[in-house]
Amino acid sequence: MSQISTKLHERFSNDFAQLLETEYDYNVVVKVGNQNFKLHSLILYQRSSFFRKELSTETKKNNIIEITLTHISVESFKILVKYIYTGKITFEGVEPSTIFDLLVPSNKLVFKKIILRPYKLFALTSLRNILN
Repeated sequence: MSQISTKLHERFSNDFAQLLETEYDYNVVVKVGNQNFKLHSLILYQRSSFFRKELSTETKKNNIIEITLTHISVESFKILVKYIYTGKITFEGVEPSTIFDLLVPSNKLVFKKIILRPYKLFALTSLRNILN
């Protein structure tokens, strides 16, 4: 990737991260545990076939689509939603158990690229713990 396209990609990633943080003009509420995530249907639709299916079958209430997820923890969903918006995922400072817990939901939500990453990091973290 050229330096210009890398900078452009970084800027888009930052812009989408800001959109996630500000919740500006959201039209989807994803309920996970006791927390509501205010998100954007266009981004969810493009980034996950699971959400594409959910968004096409759910009905709007006051121009907001509500989706409830029961198969994922709040902490894991925070990591995945950041990945949805930015294309980046970081496991620094995340408990190994949370990383391992990402395997099933990332598969269900159809994030094929990150299914193996948590496993590799979990294995490396476990190995470090054994060696220390």
